[in-house]
Amino acid sequence: MKQLTLAARVGVGAGYKQRAAVAVAMAKAAMSTSAKLSGAAPETTKLFINGEFVESQASEWIDVHNPATQEVVTRVPRSTKHELDEAAHSAQLAFGEWRRTSVLTRQRKMLDLQHAIRGSMDALAASIVTQQGKVLADARGDVQRGLQVVES
Repeated sequence: MKQLTLAARVGVGAGYKQRAAVAVAMAKAAMSTSAKLSGAAPETTKLFINGEFVESQASEWIDVHNPATQEVVTRVPRSTKHELDEAAHSAQLAFGEWRRTSVLTRQRKMLDLQHAIRGSMDALAASIVTQQGKVLADARGDVQRGLQVVES
């Protein structure tokens, strides 16, 4: 179930720029949320479906803790079947569009994604530190390895 929630969260069916924007927005949200006073209620992570952030209708939520402080930095939904179906349908439509896209256009989009990741490396690494408890150097390495996947 966690993988399905994650798939809906990171934008199944979204375009490459939207996925990059989601990654950056999630990193910034994690940093701003972790900076709040511990007494404040944590924000919920919205789903990203069909190019839009939407509030989940889920009845169950998963707390994401900062492993260093045990503070809840956000809550992610256990997405509903309808939300998952909607995300899958969106992905199916996006795939149809992507497969009709020329190789040159695909290449340009991947270069743009590389640029977006490079421009947000610190924010992405900070999100990994907050949500997974890694040291900053290790988190930067994770972002670098992700960038290498996009480059290949």
